[in-house]
Amino acid sequence: MNKNILILLIMLVLYISFSNAISTIVVDETELISLKTEARDEDNDVLSYSFTGPMDEEGKWQTAYGDAGEYKVTVTVSDGTSSTSQDVLLVVKKKNVAPSIESFTPEESEVVINEGESIDFSVEASDLNKDPISYIWKLDGKQVSEENSYIYKPGYWDSGTYNIEVVVSDGEANVDKKWGVKVNDFDRSALLDGIGGFTVKEGEVLSLELPDFEEYNLEYTISDPVGNDNRWETGYSDEGTYAVEIAIKDGEFNASKTIDATVLDVDRPFVFKPIANAMMEENQMVSIELDASDPDGDLIGFSAESLPSGASLKGNKFEWVPGYDTVTKGNSLEKVLDKFHLLYMPFKIVFIAKSKGVEQRQSVLITVKDVNRKPVLEDIPTINVKEGEQVLIEPKAVDPDGDSISYYYSGWMDMNNYTTNYEDAGKYKIGVVASDGFLEDEKFVSIEVEDVNRAPVFGDIGKVEVYENEKLTLELYATDPDGDSVNISAELLPNTATVEDNIFMWAPDYDTVINGPIGIFVIDFKASDGNDEVVKSVNITVYNVNRAPRITEAGPKNSITVKNGETQKFKVVADDADGDELTYTWKFGILEQYVGYPLMSRNFSSLGDKKVKVVVSDGKEESEYEWNVNVIEKAKPQVIVEKPKEAKKVIEKEEVKKKPVSQPTTTITPPKEPEKRLEGDIYDKYTIVHVDGEVIGESKESFIVWKEG
Repeated sequence: MNKNILILLIMLVLYISFSNAISTIVVDETELISLKTEARDEDNDVLSYSFTGPMDEEGKWQTAYGDAGEYKVTVTVSDGTSSTSQDVLLVVKKKNVAPSIESFTPEESEVVINEGESIDFSVEASDLNKDPISYIWKLDGKQVSEENSYIYKPGYWDSGTYNIEVVVSDGEANVDKKWGVKVNDFDRSALLDGIGGFTVKEGEVLSLELPDFEEYNLEYTISDPVGNDNRWETGYSDEGTYAVEIAIKDGEFNASKTIDATVLDVDRPFVFKPIANAMMEENQMVSIELDASDPDGDLIGFSAESLPSGASLKGNKFEWVPGYDTVTKGNSLEKVLDKFHLLYMPFKIVFIAKSKGVEQRQSVLITVKDVNRKPVLEDIPTINVKEGEQVLIEPKAVDPDGDSISYYYSGWMDMNNYTTNYEDAGKYKIGVVASDGFLEDEKFVSIEVEDVNRAPVFGDIGKVEVYENEKLTLELYATDPDGDSVNISAELLPNTATVEDNIFMWAPDYDTVINGPIGIFVIDFKASDGNDEVVKSVNITVYNVNRAPRITEAGPKNSITVKNGETQKFKVVADDADGDELTYTWKFGILEQYVGYPLMSRNFSSLGDKKVKVVVSDGKEESEYEWNVNVIEKAKPQVIVEKPKEAKKVIEKEEVKKKPVSQPTTTITPPKEPEKRLEGDIYDKYTIVHVDGEVIGESKESFIVWKEG
């Protein structure tokens, strides 16, 4: 169905004045435009509206500075199926705003400076309409710059008060900023106050310390003898005080100041003629005359430092006669040089010439050569030693120069020590020479060597070890260095040990080592040649041999038959030759064994062949005993009526004969208790079975005491 929509456009503009037709809206920048529309739909459908830019979806637009211009806005209304549009012309007129000064320097409105100084002025400005900005700076109303900054520097004739203004414009509107500037007068003549008098020595350069006059727009002059170049090289005849004028000017301005420039007298150095070094020998004289002259004719005195012992300086004359002890040999190098007669000793002497407090020094090296003198060797007494002792010759010599002395030996010995052997008995003469390397002295010494007998010497025996109950044979060996026959013996031998024909034999028994795994036995063997004997101590290590325990008795016999449900007793009697404590392990199967005593009771419940084993151990070795046990079914009891017979004495098993009338009774007779049982004692316990007072059976059990008490 075709629809015709009639749109009635109503434009509401706040604070708007209309100058055109309804399709044109005119506003100024920063005003709000709001469009309100009304439309009719023949079918009364719900209508929707839309706007083109710069309007928002509600038909509003807040204008701003810089939005000046014409804008075509299309308004569209729709019922969802059909739509219609209408154009509106928006005219935004420019609304000019003056520029704004954002910041400026200096911040103070009143500024004070001195003549010749400068100050920077500047502003930062902006324009809301984004128009170009111009700057005009004025000094007392006179334009001086068109930049955004201005430097003001007054001259030295510009003291007073000034106004500085900057005008910021966008071409239509202006804004300005003003400062008041006070310029103080600056007295340039005060620059001369900082220039004072000057003092130098003859021969030095005189130069005044001046301010930078050009910085203050001044010209300057300096009078002689300094001059405008401000440099005067004084001579040795310029001593005195000089008036020097410094003048400054700038146009009509003039100022000056006179200062004193003082030149101090400088004493010119005198001439101290060089002194040659000297070389001489000990006990010779050296003489040196000192010579010095002063250009000013001043008096010169002489002195010296580090004069050697015995030297003198009188006036300008030096004299010295070094003695024989002048040159010493202190270090290794000097001793080596002395051996080749090349030893010299330098002596450094400082001669001083002095005039009017000024002195000059000269170092002179006087080298003294050593003069050698021979050493003096003392007499050496006769030396007596025995064969085997050391002969030590200790000569004593003195060298007058303190030189190192070497000794040389000739004849029976070619050195000062010798260990005599046992073929050296006799008398000898030895020549002894003492030398300093160039000169020498010689003496002779007598040596007498006395004959000495030598003791025998044992051969190496090495490590000796043996086990208990084994035989040890040890061959002993000793020699005599003199070839004498040697007899070998020993004292305090162990039991069963012997020494015959240099053969030591010993078979230690099982009781040799009492405690521990080993025993150490020390035997002293003696070797004698008839005159002297030597002793050699030999350590013999005997290893303890453990003996297994021994089962001496076992009961019952090794193959027995027992009835099930009855108690069977087993026992063993064992001893240990080493006296070790024994343990008894009873084994009744793979998984059943007990550690207990030599007596064990066992009740067999199942039938068949069994094995019972006891293992006796001393902790290292063990012995065992085994029983074969046939377990049979126990027969039902029978009553037998007969006269009691004499009770049988049975060991290890019980035999009972019963009467058919009364119930048997049992009486146990314990053994008589001694005061104290000792380990190893055997005692018996009797069991008597009787009926109605008559004995019908008897058994006996034997016990061994394993511990005292």
